[in-house]
Amino acid sequence: MQDYGPIEKEILDKSFTFPMGLPGFPGTQRFVFSQGEGEHPFALMRSLDNSNLSFAVIEAFYLKPDYVMDVDDDDLDPIGGPSPMDCLIFFILKIEGGKPFRIYANLKAPLILHKDKKLGRQIVLPDSPYSERELFEF
Repeated sequence: MQDYGPIEKEILDKSFTFPMGLPGFPGTQRFVFSQGEGEHPFALMRSLDNSNLSFAVIEAFYLKPDYVMDVDDDDLDPIGGPSPMDCLIFFILKIEGGKPFRIYANLKAPLILHKDKKLGRQIVLPDSPYSERELFEF
């Protein structure tokens, strides 16, 4: 077992494991979510397994307060079958600056995080009315 220093240990304590990885990124299972000053409600989801991999994310209900999804219990089993109260839901984003400021969010494949167990899963919702590139302009 690797011996981690205090800074690395703090990062690992705040990390989430995606036991099934992310679609398209096999072998990438550990991520940490960070937020710089003034970046709320946005965050950076950074891979601890691949230093070249990170995603801009946002908590789902900040971007789309009326977001609804239908997830089978079996899809949540790999992350401990959390209840809705145990979950955080994020969207992966593509951000384009300019006027208007554009954000494309993947509402068809949300990230579901089990807060207590520090486990996560990206679930593709095949029957979702949403797309993987929903546009929001600001």
